[in-house]
Amino acid sequence: MLVEVAGGSIDTAMNAEASHRMMGNPAGLVRFHALFNLGALLGAAAAGLLIHAGISFRWVWPGIAAAALGVGIWVLLTDPGTAMVPAGGPIAGGGPGAPAPAHPWQRLRREGLLVLLLVFALAEVTEGGVDTWGVLYLRHALASGVLLGAGAYVVGQSMAAATRGGGGTLLGRLSARHALIVGGGVAGGGILLESLTHYSVAAAIGLMLGTGGASLFWPLVMSTVSRQASQVVSAVGTFTAAGYIGWVAGAPVVGWVSQTYGAARGLQVLAVAAFGVALCSFLRPDRSPLRGGTEYPEPPS
Repeated sequence: MLVEVAGGSIDTAMNAEASHRMMGNPAGLVRFHALFNLGALLGAAAAGLLIHAGISFRWVWPGIAAAALGVGIWVLLTDPGTAMVPAGGPIAGGGPGAPAPAHPWQRLRREGLLVLLLVFALAEVTEGGVDTWGVLYLRHALASGVLLGAGAYVVGQSMAAATRGGGGTLLGRLSARHALIVGGGVAGGGILLESLTHYSVAAAIGLMLGTGGASLFWPLVMSTVSRQASQVVSAVGTFTAAGYIGWVAGAPVVGWVSQTYGAARGLQVLAVAAFGVALCSFLRPDRSPLRGGTEYPEPPS
């Protein structure tokens, strides 16, 4: 739990700063998120090889701690000072005194982001679930072994990194709505394929598609939020928190379904969630980003 608390804090700070600095540059934000996938695939590959070689997984943890400590010291020594706007500071699209709803939920609703927040949380149920349950299904239900299970995850993260990195400019032109529709459809189809097949290679392909499709969710939603929100840092932090709620909330549900009805049914719950993201996004119209000078009226008393 402490590890996840630390990781969530890092992710929230990183997303808020990156989204603020790359405001108006969705292609750059997509490519930035490819670095996450690059680190994930390198870590999964290294851990898989160590465990396959008979080395205890416990030795992975000191390595992670040493790497995190080194990164933390490097950030501390090279930090030039924050460039983010404080939560109570100037509002994007207006002067320092521009009126805006004070409560974050009310502000998100007025900016057309509240429904997107809920859909994003559902999307992260899929993204977090495919990372965990997709690999476990390969290892245990299909008895594919550590290398194929970790290897499929590595291939999936490689696909996500290549998609975000190489296709950043093209993907940056997608709205959050289109990203959720395409990503939800691809991820749902991949997870469904993995749950229905009895062949390890086909299941690995399904896991790859599930991971690649889900990779579209986070960066393009954050890009849309950074362009549409009146208070970028507050909104990105709220969306990051909602993403983590979805990430962890799906685990007990999928776990209970897997234990009660079988691992394949657990994966199918994730597929339904992914298709639900695509459907909700299809029914939800695009909301144009805020333009400079847009101001919000005071909320009614």
